[in-house]
Amino acid sequence: MQKISIKGENCKFEPNLRRDIYTKKHNQRGITLIALIVTIIVLLILSGIVINSITGSNGILTKSKQAVETYKKAQAEEAVGILLQEYQMENVEKAISFTDFLEEKVQDKSIESYEVIGDGTIAITIDGYIVFVDIDGTHIVEDKETEKVGGVQPEVTAAFYKGAGEKISDEEVNSGSTIIENEFATITVTNKRKLDKVDSIQVFNAGGKEITDKSETPIGDSKADVSFKLTAKGKYIIRVKGTKKGIQRSKVITIDVENLPDAPVDDLQGTYKLYTIDGTEITDITKDKHAKEVITLKLTNISSYEEVDNEFVTLVKKATAEGEEDKKLSKVIDNGNTKIIGNNSDNTGVASYYITENGVYTATIAASKYGFQKTTTFDITVNNIGLSTSTSYVGKYVDCDNNGTPDGLILTDNQTGTAYALNSNGYVIKTGSGSRFLLMRTQDWSTSSTWDNAVRASETIGSTTFSLPSLDNLQKFYGHGLSGNYWSSTDFNSNTAYYVRVDTGGTDYAIKYYTCKVRLCATF
Repeated sequence: MQKISIKGENCKFEPNLRRDIYTKKHNQRGITLIALIVTIIVLLILSGIVINSITGSNGILTKSKQAVETYKKAQAEEAVGILLQEYQMENVEKAISFTDFLEEKVQDKSIESYEVIGDGTIAITIDGYIVFVDIDGTHIVEDKETEKVGGVQPEVTAAFYKGAGEKISDEEVNSGSTIIENEFATITVTNKRKLDKVDSIQVFNAGGKEITDKSETPIGDSKADVSFKLTAKGKYIIRVKGTKKGIQRSKVITIDVENLPDAPVDDLQGTYKLYTIDGTEITDITKDKHAKEVITLKLTNISSYEEVDNEFVTLVKKATAEGEEDKKLSKVIDNGNTKIIGNNSDNTGVASYYITENGVYTATIAASKYGFQKTTTFDITVNNIGLSTSTSYVGKYVDCDNNGTPDGLILTDNQTGTAYALNSNGYVIKTGSGSRFLLMRTQDWSTSSTWDNAVRASETIGSTTFSLPSLDNLQKFYGHGLSGNYWSSTDFNSNTAYYVRVDTGGTDYAIKYYTCKVRLCATF
């Protein structure tokens, strides 16, 4: 065995042994580095999977946050639901308005704020969330999702000034001893520097109508944003919206004004008159029968109000059958303006409507004073709409489905029954049940058909069904501008049937597999 002596500087290695040791040492290091790199890669992959499972879009943290968000939203909605129940009980006891109730809740910090949206809803801010409820405070509006509130909330103050810029003291505002005709609510957003922008400033009266009359420049305070003109005493709601970093917040405050004139009481006095379409008043509605009439709505105490709110004046025909809907009528318009038909010498006429159907109509009239809108509603019963039985309507067109297109021509009129009227196009329509007229369809069903096909022909329009006319009825087609041979439904024998040459009135029969024209008829 070879011995190696290691003694200080005299130590010597054999060449082969030195190479073996070097090679072994470096091979061991190479294997360790590869294993380390692979291990690191595996750890990174595993770490990524773990981190993603925790923080990814479907991760534990994300799911937890979503669950917390859902829970908090549900809590806010539940709190508002309890609030609505509380309001309903309190309203029974002392008849408080919903906005007054919410104002109390703002004062006792049960809610942060509320906002009258203008679309029939109120947005209540509670526990950092906005929950939408109906304006009467009966239920949460399900199709307007609860949303989280963020950003900087506007801070709003209001002061009162006379038109000349003289400030009105708090004592004057609340005393009611001095009546000021032209008073302005000057509104200031005091934290404008904290907001990126003020989006809107609105003022509503207690009736929910927006006040739009305002001065061109703020009155009484150079730092103010806007001044709105107030015309009647009562409660006003100020709504300010502002944006910070793309998130909009709103602030609602209410102000009470006592030293302005009284708002009008709800004493609108509405009535109506019936007229023929030429403006002649109908005095005996039980006697005269008309195909088309006019209802003119009138406001008898119109002088007590500043303006009629024509947009809100309506006439609706109530549904008379199950599944039928109420029908809102259109006003008579002349050159873009509402036309008043009949005697309007006292200037009380509000709107006129054409009536072609019997039934019960609900009229609504609206008028305003000092920016406050009042309405009155009443029913009108109409039972004298119908075509006169003393007049023949042969040659008139009929609109079976009342869609504005004529469907048939009247060939005979037995002049019984009044369940008919003329629509706005002058076509006869049916307003009830009856079979007063024989109709010829306005167009051919076929210009070449065998009798077997013709006798099976049918066409239904509205509730009226047209079919092949009998020989007697087909002969009545003569003299109405048709030409050629038309099949009747009357057969001569098993192989032949009658036809009529309608331009001459001649009658003959032909083998059923011959071809003739086909035009249908119906009773109406």
